[in-house]
Amino acid sequence: MIKEINSTLKVLILKTMLLVFAISVFHFETQAAQKCSNALFDAVPIGALRPEFDHTVRYTKEIPQSRITNQCNLGTCHLYSWSNHLEANYLRRTGKEIRLSADYLSYIHFFASSIAALSRTNKDVKLSLGASSIKSFELIKQYGLRPESSFNIGPEFKAGVPSARANAMIENYIARVQLELSKIQDPTKKQKAFVRRVQELDSLFKEMFGDLPNNFQVEGKTYNARTFTQEFFPELKEKIAVYQVQHRAKEKYQKVQETNTQEVYDIDRRAMDELIISQIDQGKNVYLSYEHKHELVDKPTGIMSIEAFNIPIKMLPLPLNRRQQFKLDDGGHAVQIVGYELNPFTKELVKVKIKNSWGEKNGDAGYFHMYRDYLHTFVKSVVTLP
Repeated sequence: MIKEINSTLKVLILKTMLLVFAISVFHFETQAAQKCSNALFDAVPIGALRPEFDHTVRYTKEIPQSRITNQCNLGTCHLYSWSNHLEANYLRRTGKEIRLSADYLSYIHFFASSIAALSRTNKDVKLSLGASSIKSFELIKQYGLRPESSFNIGPEFKAGVPSARANAMIENYIARVQLELSKIQDPTKKQKAFVRRVQELDSLFKEMFGDLPNNFQVEGKTYNARTFTQEFFPELKEKIAVYQVQHRAKEKYQKVQETNTQEVYDIDRRAMDELIISQIDQGKNVYLSYEHKHELVDKPTGIMSIEAFNIPIKMLPLPLNRRQQFKLDDGGHAVQIVGYELNPFTKELVKVKIKNSWGEKNGDAGYFHMYRDYLHTFVKSVVTLP
């Protein structure tokens, strides 16, 4: 009996020694491989794209899209994104392409922003064409849409923001009107003066950029912006769902607000991934607002990733709360998510396909490949329509 125990013990000791040896060899080989990998990594200049980064243009699911648009120097990505979203909706619903004029929306936004600036009392005359997804959606509901063929304003409108010369002249005009209105004490007289200046501003816009006819023809029928929108885009009668992505969420999903035009939710990043996948599976684009970081985007390939670039640990992007603390959370941009790729084993999101509005010469023929690390770090919100 003792001999059998000793024999079993010897076998157990021998197996243990072999296991320890195997682990040691594995550890040595792993360290050697890591050193080799580090050597490759260090050979790449800081900030450069890592050649060993595993990038593909493969996607689990993609949605057919209409043409790529180009906002040029207009800072109205939010309006171009909505225009692309609605074009994709129309294509899904009818099987036909339609070309909407995001330039018309930009023109209206510029005009509406100028009117709003006239009534300010804090001597702020600066104009900005940026806006949130909610504000731009409300602008579309208020003023309607036009097809590209009906917007006959000249190309000089897109030559600046919307053109440096026009912008500066209008800001000068706004400053003079603000001074004029500040001297009028009687509320009724002030309101009448304001209405006169709005009419004058309308005339100045027409003189600078040209007149825009109210009516236009589509498929042999006469429309204006409102009737065209009602007939071709009935989904705009519905509410949008705005999902504010929480980087330190306590709950996965929570409704925080509801109005006549929108439902607003707080959502964590994993729930956002599930939402994106669900929408794309239904053939619907997803409106994405995020921080665009040019240093983490490879323009020729369209790769958007943190891990794809050689960046020392202490130079990596800060978490959102720290970016906000040091005012590094800028560079807001709006695009459309039109596809996704899943890891075949874990079923987790690998990357999303982005339709941008910077023309076909940017990225992968106008499209970008946003990897999960970039999306989860810089996302602000996602928006859906029924």
